Amino acid sequence: MNNPFIYGEEVIGESFIDRKKEIETFVRDIESNERIFLISPRRYGKTSLIVNLFLALKKKGLLTARIDLYKATSLQSFANLYASSVINAIESKPEKLVRIIQEFLPALRPTITMSPSGKTELGLDLRPREKNLELLLLDKLYNLPESIADKRKKHIVVAFDEFQEIRNLDGKNIEKALRSSIQQHHSVSYIFAGSKKTILYDMASNPSSPFYKMGKIVHLNKISKEDFEKFIVKEFAKRKTFLFDDAIEKIISLTENVPYNVQFLCHQLWDKCYEKKKITVQDVDETISDILSNQTPVYLTIWDNLPLSQRHLLKAIAISGGKNIFSHDFLTENKLGPAPSVQTSVNLLLSHGFLEKENGNYTLSDVFFKRWLERKA
Repeated sequence: MNNPFIYGEEVIGESFIDRKKEIETFVRDIESNERIFLISPRRYGKTSLIVNLFLALKKKGLLTARIDLYKATSLQSFANLYASSVINAIESKPEKLVRIIQEFLPALRPTITMSPSGKTELGLDLRPREKNLELLLLDKLYNLPESIADKRKKHIVVAFDEFQEIRNLDGKNIEKALRSSIQQHHSVSYIFAGSKKTILYDMASNPSSPFYKMGKIVHLNKISKEDFEKFIVKEFAKRKTFLFDDAIEKIISLTENVPYNVQFLCHQLWDKCYEKKKITVQDVDETISDILSNQTPVYLTIWDNLPLSQRHLLKAIAISGGKNIFSHDFLTENKLGPAPSVQTSVNLLLSHGFLEKENGNYTLSDVFFKRWLERKA
């Protein structure tokens, strides 16, 4: 049997767990032309949710385009990515792709290539005949989905994945231009998804932000413990392997019920215990030890490159928890120094993705790094 526990990639089909209510709600919102800010910590399955949502929307006849802004390294590459993602969502035949570009973006030169898998891929040469690239973006590119939707009499859904990365390109200038176009669109729904909560909240709820009150804010929560337990038991049962209750409890506890972490640990457990008919807590502990051992070179590199103050703080949070970390008792017990210095370290660790904040508490983004620190201590 193939390993059913998938991590580090988009998950669809039987391996995609739950999220039925979220998808049903999003479908209703999108059909009402709602704009959505989807805010989710890393490893919660945000991208997989969007992919499965798009499958549901396509069944209803909607056209969908997903734009991964991690791939955009400049304003020019963002424009290329935006246009090619939208056009590829509409057509797949090379000759029709070219006609769409000639009709809607005549200033651009298309390139059509074939991927190793045989899939047609569209590229755009953004050295337009018009000299002013920004003018092209403002006047034509941002309005491309609405223009195509009106022409085709179709509703289009555009999802920006890791939307906060737009601020690394041309900051609020892109936001202003994008909002100016989007607020006039009636045949296109937008999803602005991201994992950097502070930036996304600022974009959606700060009165000085161009996207202030531009859409509904949705925070993606963890998958329920019960749903994960049922999924784990069901998949191991397919190969006639029994998991003891305390082993399942240990899996959920160690991974803090974060989708990526659960899938990763179960994937390793599946491979390690493939010949076994019963899996115990000891098997789970041994699998965790294997993971931490394999990750040690990576974690040592991270650790060696962190300033001493940030090391002390990460270790304190890993061991003592991330509640009330600016209290006198926490600072004194962990010998962290004055609160302002700790606040500086927290801000840096948040910005670099080592820490996450939820309900006023702090936690390490990588739970396996946390387990590694616990053992190191």
